[in-house]
Amino acid sequence: MRDNTAMKKKARARAQATGEKYVTAQKQIAAQAPEPVAPRFPAIATLPSPTRIPTSIDEASEMYPTFRMQLGIDESGDIVGVDLAKNPHALFFGATGSGKSVLTRTVIESCRSAGWMIFLCDGKGTDYEALHRQPGIAAISQRAADHMRMVRMVADELRGRQADAWERRQAGERGPFPRPPLLLLLDEYATIRASIRDEYGTDFHEFDSDVQHIARIGREFRVHVIVATQDPSPRTIPAPLLENLSTRVALGPADNAATFTAFPYPHRATARRIIESFGSRARGRGLVSFTGEDGDSRIVEIQTFIGNTPGDAKPAPGGDADDTHNAHEVSNKVPSLYPRLWFQVDGPHYGQPLSALYACPTVALDRPDGTPDPEMEQYDPLHPSYLGTADAFRP
Repeated sequence: MRDNTAMKKKARARAQATGEKYVTAQKQIAAQAPEPVAPRFPAIATLPSPTRIPTSIDEASEMYPTFRMQLGIDESGDIVGVDLAKNPHALFFGATGSGKSVLTRTVIESCRSAGWMIFLCDGKGTDYEALHRQPGIAAISQRAADHMRMVRMVADELRGRQADAWERRQAGERGPFPRPPLLLLLDEYATIRASIRDEYGTDFHEFDSDVQHIARIGREFRVHVIVATQDPSPRTIPAPLLENLSTRVALGPADNAATFTAFPYPHRATARRIIESFGSRARGRGLVSFTGEDGDSRIVEIQTFIGNTPGDAKPAPGGDADDTHNAHEVSNKVPSLYPRLWFQVDGPHYGQPLSALYACPTVALDRPDGTPDPEMEQYDPLHPSYLGTADAFRP
């Protein structure tokens, strides 16, 4: 029996009209009431544990063709995974509290456990502190100069892969591209660009040029970009970049302008209707558009996955202690396949001029076994001897 004010009023009205006892009228009204509709999505969806964690770079490279970026589940409970061969780069957008940060961390952890090499641009400067020194995390930037130099580092890596591929073709090699997958995550993209513009003025276009270059040709060389932002408008994301972010994920409610910008024309009306149905409490509810396995453009409502990353002492919002324990069990099995990377700074003012910053050579901060290299301490932002100084590393 549904005990609420509306039903009580109906029962009293029926009793008065029919002469039935109030209890009898109440039962009759309850019998006519529709059954509660089960929610189409669970309150939370937990990222499945990987069935295999690579123990070498070769194994990570071998696993790459079958890797899917698992975003969440649809209303049928099926996993929505994105084929990176068709959708190499992604845009995540949503307001504070929408679940965007949880999704980005979940994707990071999924890529880490698959042996990816990961570069993180942290626009807030504090979101990824716990990922320093974690296997798979090659570098984390937290201030304007470091964003510029780290993105150039990834662009240089891409150019190196291009050169390597050309040499392999010249030598007649036709096998799969042997390099491991690489992820560049640009979190709080508007903040990143604003800090670079403040620091470097018109030279911030060098950053835009590098990011667009990576997004334009990265797929062939297993280099992928995710842009996370609260504002997907053209003033934040230049059109040439947006064109290459073929996976679009909207988290939580979004305004008409964001929907118009982010979703392709054929899907805009559907996207608007679905997004308007998101309640303010539906944390992690999202809408994703991408190219499906059949080559057709798709738009799917999802409940995004929750995953826990190293340093999460408490469960992710909506998660539980068992999920956290299992996630940490997986995380602890991820081996160190790559050294941390940074660049040879020469003092606390290493960011100026930009030409000098770009001239700083890239260095490996770790030994092959994953432990810090004592000879690189002066270039290690996490070490007290860092030449850039701790203050210089903060945003």
